[in-house]
Amino acid sequence: MQMRKDIGGVQTQELQAVVTQMEGILKDWQKTKATLRGVKEQVEIAMEWGELWNTVIGEIGLEIGALDRLVFEMEERRHRSALADGSGESASLDIGELETIVEETPPRGGRTTANNRFSLPPAFAQTSPIQAPAITSEKEDSNLLALFA
Repeated sequence: MQMRKDIGGVQTQELQAVVTQMEGILKDWQKTKATLRGVKEQVEIAMEWGELWNTVIGEIGLEIGALDRLVFEMEERRHRSALADGSGESASLDIGELETIVEETPPRGGRTTANNRFSLPPAFAQTSPIQAPAITSEKEDSNLLALFA
């Protein structure tokens, strides 16, 4: 304002009004600047929390995957041992036995479809997948401990 050439002709009331207006504008800008600093801090904190959240969720996902794998391996071993215990020999059927089962089973309702399901021999039906095998190996024990950990 002092640099203006016509400053000598401006009335005192107008100068005071302009100065008051400028002071109000400066105070408002200071409030805005403080608010923006607060928002910036909150955004930084939120981004850090987001990164931590993603890291933790990622680690939890990896742990769940490892647990799924352990449970699957243990169930497979249980099924294998249950089938082996129930049949008295290896728990696999050869193609010849499957063909004999298919040929000896009469078709239902005079039609045969590709989705027919046949029951397993009694040796396989006796074992329940819910029952745990009586013998546990050291590897199964270590898998159980890993699962609980």
